[in-house]
Amino acid sequence: MADEARAMLDALMGADRDAELPSGMAVNKSNEVSWERKKRKRSCFDQDIDPLFCAWGIDVYELFKNTKSDTMVGVNNAIVDEEAHNEFKSLPKQEQERLGFHAMLFRKLQDLVQKCDRTVARNKEKLRQEMQRHRQK
Repeated sequence: MADEARAMLDALMGADRDAELPSGMAVNKSNEVSWERKKRKRSCFDQDIDPLFCAWGIDVYELFKNTKSDTMVGVNNAIVDEEAHNEFKSLPKQEQERLGFHAMLFRKLQDLVQKCDRTVARNKEKLRQEMQRHRQK
């Protein structure tokens, strides 16, 4: 539950919402509060960046949000950042392969397909059993 709340706050306010403001940033010269923050530039090398988004440019977790399959995917605890994706895409192919983000994406997508296939097989079996019960009546 806390992870979901944290993810919601990150989506609304940004992941750097708890970052300390530089001195003098909160109040301007006329003593008015300034709510503008400088976002920390993210890199595809940061540990908290979503490697799947860096590789694909699409948030895999967002694809299944508000669907029957959203529990299958889970919550994305990593930061999705367009600049990190662009940085990753600009890297040489050797560096991209060394980071292994494409392999992680492939494994995640394979896992999702397998889970969907299991769900379909389970539902087909339920339907087969239901049809069999109706024929016996």
